[in-house]
Amino acid sequence: MKDRIFQWAWRRALAGQPGALTRVFWLWIPFNKPHRFRIGSLAEGAASVEAPPRRWNRNHLGTVHACALATIGEFAAGLCLLSAFSPSDYRLIMSRMEVDYVRRAVGSIRATAQISKPDLNAIRNELLVDGISTKVVHSQLLDAAGMEVARVETHWQLKAWTAVHKKTDK
Repeated sequence: MKDRIFQWAWRRALAGQPGALTRVFWLWIPFNKPHRFRIGSLAEGAASVEAPPRRWNRNHLGTVHACALATIGEFAAGLCLLSAFSPSDYRLIMSRMEVDYVRRAVGSIRATAQISKPDLNAIRNELLVDGISTKVVHSQLLDAAGMEVARVETHWQLKAWTAVHKKTDK
């Protein structure tokens, strides 16, 4: 049932209606729910996510908290990869993240991430040959005025579920 709901919401998001998928992720990623990140757009190898200007996302200075910026950048990058590689077939794990804070972030924030077609094809080839691939994805974060506030670089490992060694219950 859970998989059917996800697939339905995923198809709607790819058709330009990401509201249901946003809510699915609020349930599946409890850490992100209080931030109320909303999926803006989703296409193969590309994603955008919006962070609303809410108190939960601000720091003691009234600007967007550094951790909220890092989290929205990571979320956009993960969605970007998921849009090209089905979570039913591949496990996606972030192994490292670097954030460059460019300027003070106030108000709503939009994070975008994109992977080129040649890079997607290279990942597909690695997955076919080795069952595993690593990829660095860059996210750009802009404020409501279109000014860059941060850049997030996330390092990911994609691995075929068939190659994942699961712990057995003893």
